Amino acid sequence: MKKCIGMFILLYVVIATAIAADSLPVKQSGVPEPQAQPLSNPTAAAPQLEAQQSVSRNDATAPKVEEKETPQIPSGTIADLGSKKEKVRLAAVGTLKTIGTQEAAAALINALGNTSAAVRLEVIKVLGDIKNTVAAAPIGKILKEDKEQKIRLAAADYFGRVGTKDDIPFLAAALGDKDMKVRMAALVGLDHVNAPEIIPAVSKALADKTVEMRLKALDVLVNTKSKLIIAPVKKALKDSDKEVRVKAIESLGSIEDKEALSALGDAIDDKDLDLRMQAMNALLANGDKTVIPALTRALKDQNIEMRMKSVVALGVIGDEAVMGPLVEALNNSDRKVVKMTIKVLGALKNKKAVTPLLDKLESKKDEEINFLIIEALGAMDERRALPAIVTELTQDETEKSGKAETIRTVIAAEIIKLQTANH
Repeated sequence: MKKCIGMFILLYVVIATAIAADSLPVKQSGVPEPQAQPLSNPTAAAPQLEAQQSVSRNDATAPKVEEKETPQIPSGTIADLGSKKEKVRLAAVGTLKTIGTQEAAAALINALGNTSAAVRLEVIKVLGDIKNTVAAAPIGKILKEDKEQKIRLAAADYFGRVGTKDDIPFLAAALGDKDMKVRMAALVGLDHVNAPEIIPAVSKALADKTVEMRLKALDVLVNTKSKLIIAPVKKALKDSDKEVRVKAIESLGSIEDKEALSALGDAIDDKDLDLRMQAMNALLANGDKTVIPALTRALKDQNIEMRMKSVVALGVIGDEAVMGPLVEALNNSDRKVVKMTIKVLGALKNKKAVTPLLDKLESKKDEEINFLIIEALGAMDERRALPAIVTELTQDETEKSGKAETIRTVIAAEIIKLQTANH
């Protein structure tokens, strides 16, 4: 028995030793142990390690961005829109505005049919505030059909903020509203759209019974910057109200087009001086030779300022075709017009003016005018002017005024300049 126990103990020791040996790494004969490999480029690995450590630090310290949850409509809010209490309905509208989701907007659009005018009004304002365009069709119907003036006005204001080309029919219809404020708001809405497509509707507003509407219609037309407005604006030149006619001239003056210039040229003959002057100012800033006939007519205007501005406008054009009218203006009955004409001819330096100026110098015993003629001839470097200039210089001093010395100095300077220029 003892012998069996001894053998059992011996067997247990052998097995335990074998198990322990299997768990240890076995070194194979002839195979070298793996050695730690040095880094091929320690300096290149350092930044990479540092970057990894930096990322780890940033991951640990960076604040976590939490996704915002879509706001939910509080329970019972939509049901409150149908409450018997107006205050409750209005409060629900305010809540839906704060939520601002598509679901909230859909609920507000459904509330446009609310029996309370106050609720409808607030809903329209809110839909405009949140720039909701889906509501355009139902609000367009309200603009046309609602009996409450303030509701129609709010509907028109809505389109003034979010209106598009698709909404032009709603706004065009509103231009026939019985209330002027609604019509004006409709014009503002069309101005917001600001496309050539609005021109037919806005042109009809030029026939509105109120001056304010007609003036605003002209502004809206000009803002389109389209040449298509010329025809309706030309009709406004015959408006019964002077302010509208003046505004029409200003509007035409803002358009760079020959048809607009032609209309301005026609306005030069208007019986109202203010309109003629406004048309002249527009032509003065243009400088297109197509208006020379109108400016030539203006040289005979009863108003001296109109004649002087016409001379200046012809000078601005500067084309060869202006020389005839300007030479004719040398014989104008008004001294101021003659002086302005001489200055303009001197600035143009056109040789066609030399002979008329010399004739004027010899025939006109006017010291100041002669002085201006000599300056103009000097600017043209025209040698033919020398004899007349010398004659002017050698006149008896008793024929001169107190400015004699100054005039003789200028004349002498012109002689020297002409002599130098011709040698």
